[in-house]
Amino acid sequence: MHASRSGFTLLELTVVLMVIVVLAAMTFPALTGTQGEYRVQAAADTVKGAWASARTYAMEHGRAYRFAIVPGKGNYRIAPDSPTYWSGGGSPSGEEGELATIVEATLPTGCLFSPPETLVDSSSITDDSSLPLEGVSPESWVTLAVFLPDGTAREDAQILVQARAARAILLELRSLTGAVTARPFKGENR
Repeated sequence: MHASRSGFTLLELTVVLMVIVVLAAMTFPALTGTQGEYRVQAAADTVKGAWASARTYAMEHGRAYRFAIVPGKGNYRIAPDSPTYWSGGGSPSGEEGELATIVEATLPTGCLFSPPETLVDSSSITDDSSLPLEGVSPESWVTLAVFLPDGTAREDAQILVQARAARAILLELRSLTGAVTARPFKGENR
């Protein structure tokens, strides 16, 4: 008479392991495929927040604030709209010795800015799409919007935010109201 064994054979363990590997392989593309969509949405939310902050700084400080980007990269900068803040000479003091608010930041990893007329091939976007914050030269910044102390902007602005394997999002700033809209870009970018 055989004593009953509690346990599994090596064959049973191998079959279960193979089933787990197959299921993981089937779900992995679904999980990573949406990652780009989440990144580009986070980038759009970041820009909307940055524009709201720049508008608020302009109203609170009583002077124009500039929002600038590095095209084809994920870097952006907010500072007073004065040559002294954009010439690379450090952080000058504002009127009456008050320090101005200066923000230098990047979009989420793997996201970048591009003008609506020059869509970047999303398959060429890499995770290192931003320059190091201390490595951006003053000439690299391109002004996208200037917010005035009355809460308006000098002119309307449009910019695309893109990520690998995701539809670009077009952000539009209305100069008169400071309102921002975000919508999927209708161009081909996959």
